[in-house]
Amino acid sequence: MSTTDSIVSSQTKQSSWRKSDTTWTLGLFGTAIGAGVLFFPIRAGFGGLIPILLMLVLAYPIAFYCHRALARLCLSGSNPSGNITETVEEHFGKTGG
Repeated sequence: MSTTDSIVSSQTKQSSWRKSDTTWTLGLFGTAIGAGVLFFPIRAGFGGLIPILLMLVLAYPIAFYCHRALARLCLSGSNPSGNITETVEEHFGKTGG
C-alpha cells in the first residue's frame, strides 16, 4: 500500500455517530426554533403565568445546552484566532457544513 492509498483510505473512513453530533444537531435545531418563535411569548402571555413558567422550564435548558455546545465547538479549534467556519471545517472536513 503506497502513501497515497493510505491517505485516501484514511480520509474516506466513516466515523460513528457521537454524543457531540447529537448535541450539535440539537443546538442548531434549538437556535432555529428560538429565532422562529421570537414573538411567541406575547401570545403565550394571554394564557397566564403558569404556561409562561412551564415554557421557561422547558425552553431554558434547551437554549442553555445548545449555546454551551456551540461555544465549546468554537473554542475547540487548533487555531486560537480562528473563526467558527475554520473550526467546523477542521472537525467535519470541507464538505461537513
